[in-house]
Amino acid sequence: LMVLLVLFVTTQLVAVVTQMVLSFDKANSTFRDRQQEYARFSTSRSLPPVLRRKLLTYSLHEWSVNLGYDPLDVIKEKRLPHALTNQMVAAMYDDVIGASPLLRIIEKPVLHETLKYIKVVVSLQKEILINQADPCTRLYILRQGSLQASASDRLLASVGKDAAGDQSHKQKTNARSSTWKLKMQVRMIERPGDLICCRSPYEPPQPLPFQVMSLKRTTLCAIHMQDLHAILSIVSETQTKAICECMAHEHQQVLNSVKPKTASKSGESMRKSEIEPEVVEEAPPPPVFSDKDLAEDRLDSLESDVALVISQMAKLHEEAKLIPRMVEALCKKQKRHMIPMPPGAEDALKRTSKPPAPLTTTSNTTDVTGLIKPVTTPELDALNSEVKEAIEQ
Repeated sequence: LMVLLVLFVTTQLVAVVTQMVLSFDKANSTFRDRQQEYARFSTSRSLPPVLRRKLLTYSLHEWSVNLGYDPLDVIKEKRLPHALTNQMVAAMYDDVIGASPLLRIIEKPVLHETLKYIKVVVSLQKEILINQADPCTRLYILRQGSLQASASDRLLASVGKDAAGDQSHKQKTNARSSTWKLKMQVRMIERPGDLICCRSPYEPPQPLPFQVMSLKRTTLCAIHMQDLHAILSIVSETQTKAICECMAHEHQQVLNSVKPKTASKSGESMRKSEIEPEVVEEAPPPPVFSDKDLAEDRLDSLESDVALVISQMAKLHEEAKLIPRMVEALCKKQKRHMIPMPPGAEDALKRTSKPPAPLTTTSNTTDVTGLIKPVTTPELDALNSEVKEAIEQ
């Protein structure tokens, strides 16, 4: 009996501790409950293992983006104030507003109402976002990632019929005509803010002439067509027309990129290239200079040479001013060391202490007369010998 009682108490304690651990993090417990719900749903509907894994993988990636919250449900459930709601949605989708051409043309009061209906969806790598057989009931705005649009089988079949007609006509007229090969063309959608939508929001739901596949994990903002109709009902006619034109423009751009070119179009482009020869731009002729231009260039070069000579003479003039200071410094050094002045040094000092004549310049000529007083060679040799003897003493 005691053993059974101990086992019962231990079991209860383990159950309580387990419940506490599981309920400690409500977010993780909610995610686990959601994954278990998807697993039970897959089992109840007998889904293949491949689809079951895809469903659980999509739930995992979608949870990492939204964390199980829908902004519109939170706004309605919590009954948030209108001004606070507008600020929240504007902050959540700030990057999309600046990048999307559709959202930029919508006025701000209506824009806040539009952002409330946005749902963030995730498309996994190599997954088809818009199938060629499914009707388009949503408007997608690329937020992050990379998509690839390609022509649907219906579009290829319609283009193939036109190409076959052109080919049969060519075979009747020309036996050597080459067969036209249908080439698959794709359009890369990688710029944030690009639209993937139908031609007009007022058209009945129908499949698009192209299908869209994600090349890597992609995040998009989706607006259901019913919500878009509700938005268009409260805007002006000018806004409605601008929104419809933007959707038609984006749809036509994708369609023109993925639509294969027929043989007639390729032939027309080839004929245009044959008719219109390539224009080769000729090199411009070398410039011709007159005698006046040559004379002006020569004068400019002479003026630059004269200016250079004047600057050099000014530099020499400044250096000549330093000679008396050097002699005075030498004399002070001799007096400091009690060195007697050699005979003739005082006369040389008087001659060298005379300041040089100022340098006068004009625009055309330079007067350097009196800049340096000429000194005879015997006097200079005597001065040098006297200075050497004084230094040796």
